[in-house]
Amino acid sequence: MARRDPYALLGRNLGSRFRLDAITTQTPHSVVFAAHDLYNERPVQVQLLLGLPSPGPTFEAAARRLRLLHNTLVARLYASVRLADGTGGLVLEAPDGETLIARMQRGVPTVDETLQVLDLLLQALVACHVAGVVHRDVRPENIRLTPDPDIGLPRVKLHGAGLTELVEDHAAGTAISGAMHGHPLFTAPEQWVNRGVDARADVYAVGLLGHLMLRGEHFIRPGEALDVCRQHFRAPRPTLEVTARGEPVPPSLASALAQAARPRPEARFATAEAMRAVLLSARVEVASRPPLPRLPTGPMPKITGAPDRPIRLDASDLTRITEELAAAFEAEGD
Repeated sequence: MARRDPYALLGRNLGSRFRLDAITTQTPHSVVFAAHDLYNERPVQVQLLLGLPSPGPTFEAAARRLRLLHNTLVARLYASVRLADGTGGLVLEAPDGETLIARMQRGVPTVDETLQVLDLLLQALVACHVAGVVHRDVRPENIRLTPDPDIGLPRVKLHGAGLTELVEDHAAGTAISGAMHGHPLFTAPEQWVNRGVDARADVYAVGLLGHLMLRGEHFIRPGEALDVCRQHFRAPRPTLEVTARGEPVPPSLASALAQAARPRPEARFATAEAMRAVLLSARVEVASRPPLPRLPTGPMPKITGAPDRPIRLDASDLTRITEELAAAFEAEGD
């Protein structure tokens, strides 16, 4: 299927309801538009899967399941759409607030703020997993924060739930088959070879996000696809004792993040709810300790090498990764 020019769609309506206003993001498999719902005048986001075949029953069934996922912490999928030439698309809740990555660029979060974000993120993931949806792309850009004046800590909205799997299913057998979707710096080892991916892959991403928020840097370094993958199951997990701003890290929080970030899925928390239960004890620790003096903070280093595009792996790459994963897991006995 030929890829059509997305700019030719600007100002056009999808059916009689959604108007495409501006292009915000382009990837190899889709174009994201800022759009407007003409029925109720609310902003929305439209993701068109340009260049891919017309959606089939699997795509429609997955989209239907996502439309039924209603939770205030999870961005909504309002509708699936289809252009006259058969191109499929999704109408999504418009993003609001700042991304987690933008927040971290302003300065290292406190332990209290980190716990707030992780707690709400895990609640959002629990809702996804109960609905049978594994997010598969939990990363700072997919987490939006808005201020909560009542408690002085941010509210969280998780975007992109289920979209990675939905696009992968839709693309099966096409030119992008074999591509690893998601953010390479937050993708669990098993997800690289698409084997046994379940809720524990999302737990892994939460563990990595927690390390990033507290340390001010990621322990997985950008690089070539195979090197990044190797790091996910071989890189030493840092010991968390103090944050990058000098604040003590509660032992229960450090332990929870270490467990969540383990390479082998069976060594992690089995569910997001189980991890959240452990983090609640860390919140008790923080609440019970004496107030800390105002600590210095500064902007985090820019996270680079994480493009919004899939990493492409050919058959030989997949074979090598699979063999290395098996050998590393067996040798390390994590």
